[in-house]
Amino acid sequence: MQQKLLKKIISSSLIIVFFISLGSCGRNKPKITIVGSNKSDTLIFNSEDTLITHGVLDTIRLSSNRNHEVTINGSKPLKFRVSNKDGILNTAKNEFILLSVEFQSDGTEANPMEELEIHADSYVKIDSFLICKKRFEKELQDINKLNLVIDSISLSKNGNYKTAFDEYDYSSYYDEDLTATFYGFKKIGASNIFIEKTWDYDLNEEIPERIVVETSNKNYNPKNYITKTDKTAIVMAKSFLRYATINISEFAVININEQLKKRAKKSPPLAKR
Repeated sequence: MQQKLLKKIISSSLIIVFFISLGSCGRNKPKITIVGSNKSDTLIFNSEDTLITHGVLDTIRLSSNRNHEVTINGSKPLKFRVSNKDGILNTAKNEFILLSVEFQSDGTEANPMEELEIHADSYVKIDSFLICKKRFEKELQDINKLNLVIDSISLSKNGNYKTAFDEYDYSSYYDEDLTATFYGFKKIGASNIFIEKTWDYDLNEEIPERIVVETSNKNYNPKNYITKTDKTAIVMAKSFLRYATINISEFAVININEQLKKRAKKSPPLAKR
């Protein structure tokens, strides 16, 4: 086996480093990062364990593969299930973005096979803004495509839209399955109480400038092509919105507030019971 050093090619300015307190017991239980509000909250788990939070982030360890419930300042209990993996307990109903972080080696030329890769267009909605990779911005100049995206993403659970290569809309599956493969970034909506960890770098974790990966003889590279590997990070959605707005060469951020208002006026009122 060989080791290869890869450099990060995404700005680390997006990742805000938080400090959290780590529990000293239950190391064999999944670590749950509690993402709450800026104020101190009193959380009671399973009517037994009390935790007083200090700031936005704190942690607790809970039994795996079990149903749990938590009350926040005496509120109605929130029910959730913890698997055998770490995750986030979203007590303040925040929105998050899963972000792809690409690392690449110091090769001398690009691998021509990568030029043949095709990525489906994908979009996320944060507040009243539609965000996509810059390469997909032209797609939205077609008013029919723009309306299709807005109509679909407005009804989605998490705020994602994606089409396949044959233009078949399977965005509902893509939106709700948080483990589905994504290109660039993907949103996790506020309605998710417990979010099982599928990412490499946590909210409180700084993305390294370089990583070391192992390669085998099967990865023989006689022309010294640039090799790439992807890792994933999770960030707050509003932080990502600010980041995308600044980095106009990489992202397109479109204000769809007027379109959303028009759709709200057309929606029939809810029937009274």
